[in-house]
Amino acid sequence: MKLFPLRFALPLLLTSTFCCADNDWLAITLDNDVMVGDDSGYTNGFVVSVFDAGTEAHQPKPGWMLFPLRWSLDEDAAAKNLNGYAIGQLMVTPTSTKNNVEIDDEVPYSGLLFATNVHLRGNPDYTDLISTTLGVVGPAAGVEQMQTFFHGLFDNDLPKGWQNQLHNELVFQFARSRLWRMWANEHDSVDFLGSTGAKLGTISSDINGALMFRYGRGLASTYALPMLASSRTTNPIAVDKGWFLFAGVNTAYTFNQIFLDGNTFQDSPSAEYDPLQIGGSIGVTYSLRSVSGTFAITDLNFLAGDDYGRNDESLTRYGSVTLAWRI
Repeated sequence: MKLFPLRFALPLLLTSTFCCADNDWLAITLDNDVMVGDDSGYTNGFVVSVFDAGTEAHQPKPGWMLFPLRWSLDEDAAAKNLNGYAIGQLMVTPTSTKNNVEIDDEVPYSGLLFATNVHLRGNPDYTDLISTTLGVVGPAAGVEQMQTFFHGLFDNDLPKGWQNQLHNELVFQFARSRLWRMWANEHDSVDFLGSTGAKLGTISSDINGALMFRYGRGLASTYALPMLASSRTTNPIAVDKGWFLFAGVNTAYTFNQIFLDGNTFQDSPSAEYDPLQIGGSIGVTYSLRSVSGTFAITDLNFLAGDDYGRNDESLTRYGSVTLAWRI
């Protein structure tokens, strides 16, 4: 199956489906486990996103990729909409990249090249999210070449085990969630957010819930934006000279996870893991009028059991930086 041209088709998908409006943002997000003192498991992620945040006169509509999920939105509930598109590449490697043989029950080599369409529809009390992700895992994702290039650039040891990576496979994921602003003080400097959701697809499937505490300025106008982190399109961001500190806890029960289960329809390397995850995140975001930056540390499974802890931990713990600006 020759999927290599998808690397060039995905940027065209991003630019052709996004139409410039009056309140557009461009965001670049970099994830890396080195920020938390590791270099295995979820090793690196790079995502470029564009968002149409709408205006009083213009409310963006969901894109064509979201057609299977549009029925689940309440048309009458929409006060403010946000529609976004992202392209990205994720890299997952085992504990050591110096071995050229497959290691049993170790996180396998894998990479994902993907495109996502995410849509938020909200009012002052709650916001709904729908998202669709389409992509490819395996050699066609181009992750081996990316890691080899950067290791050579910085004179690091070259990875030796990519011949054991997952096979080429087209993958997808649908996501649906709702977030509530559960409480806010009268000065709009402190609030609590709660969310529930579900994901279904060959990338991963789960049911999940989360709570988040925020302290800062301009919270009311950005309470829905932490939902974008669940779609891997960007970190929580502040806008229009706002800022906030955030800390969250989350839980999920995973039914399938391609980076650990391996290929859906072919035999491939795999690793055992605990399907129940309890984790958290902390971070800070600050904005000028047209530029925003975020730094976050995420550990999606800080209660990993002894039996599977290393596999779970290496895949779910990483640091993340986002830079966004109005275009």
